[in-house]
Amino acid sequence: MTEETHEGEGTERTSWIFFWAWFCIGLSMLLLADAGDMAWGWQPVVVDVMVHVGATLLLAPLLPFVEKSLTRRVVQENRIMVQKETTALQTQVDSLSTRIGELQGLLGQQDAENTRSQDQTIEALSTDVSFWTVAEAMTVANQLQGLADGAVTLTASTEPRIDLTFAWQTRLGDGRFSEAGGTFLSIEAHCAPDPAGAGTPVIQTIWKSTEKAETVAARLNEQLRVRDRWNGPGTIDWDQVFRDLHQALRLSVAYKRRDTGGPWQLHGELFELHGTDWAITKAGIEYRPANEVVLPGFEFPEAHERGGMNTDADIHIHGWNPAAPQGADPAEWQHVLWRGLFHLPVETGPLRSQPTRFPCKKMPSRPEAAQPQTV
Repeated sequence: MTEETHEGEGTERTSWIFFWAWFCIGLSMLLLADAGDMAWGWQPVVVDVMVHVGATLLLAPLLPFVEKSLTRRVVQENRIMVQKETTALQTQVDSLSTRIGELQGLLGQQDAENTRSQDQTIEALSTDVSFWTVAEAMTVANQLQGLADGAVTLTASTEPRIDLTFAWQTRLGDGRFSEAGGTFLSIEAHCAPDPAGAGTPVIQTIWKSTEKAETVAARLNEQLRVRDRWNGPGTIDWDQVFRDLHQALRLSVAYKRRDTGGPWQLHGELFELHGTDWAITKAGIEYRPANEVVLPGFEFPEAHERGGMNTDADIHIHGWNPAAPQGADPAEWQHVLWRGLFHLPVETGPLRSQPTRFPCKKMPSRPEAAQPQTV
């Protein structure tokens, strides 16, 4: 007979009457087998049977005790494990909860930390020009989608007219033009076409992570000399170019974060920055003194309406003559109009072809020797 314990654990205990009854029967059979073998000369088969049966009956009552001991141990171990897992789960749930009244403050702290980190990365470019500072600052702008194509164009020279495009992009590679795939920091010079309609020269270079800024600048200068787009050592003021690049990235990031209080609030993702007053964005041409879009992008002619507009001097000849903002320099206005034709109006319909270049949003991994110095 068995009875349940009063602790409600679902375990059972063996009746002592049952235990002693089977124990005595088993012990009696063992003693009887021994006596039969020694005193009465029983057959070995009979003695063996009685020994096995007696031993079985003698040990059988011990099984419930062994089973109960093992069961108790398993139950205890399971209870301890469940308690530990429950405690850990509750701790995790508590750590994932946020009290009402604290949420907005925590979000504000996260935004402030992100803004501080972004500003530090961009400001590093204002004092140290290298592959790493340029690529990292452009990565911040690309992550926020402040640059329309992961590239920005800047005025580099007015005589001759040269604009430079800095691009931090991942390229898929295009077999038609033998362009390798990968992530590159490139600089491309946009110059006036060759005389007699010979086309616009291709002047560009890839900035490698192992190269200093002066090495890349000298290589691009040499290409300008070879293509007869050089006007002496001061043709491009590279110090000013990188100051403008720093300013362009600051403005693009400030636009996406909707920062207030800055010198200039843009109204769209940045394509180009020219001097201190002009920007070409997805919204159109923006003029800093007016602090507004002075020529919206949708007012630019469509691609099929631009026939013959091969240089900035051709704009007015072909009947497209938007008025310059009050006080603006006519030559600057004409050049900005010309550059705007490369980007505007922005097409919002389905893609005509698969893009092969994308803004790089992954921060470059510096080798240990190139890690920035901290104070």
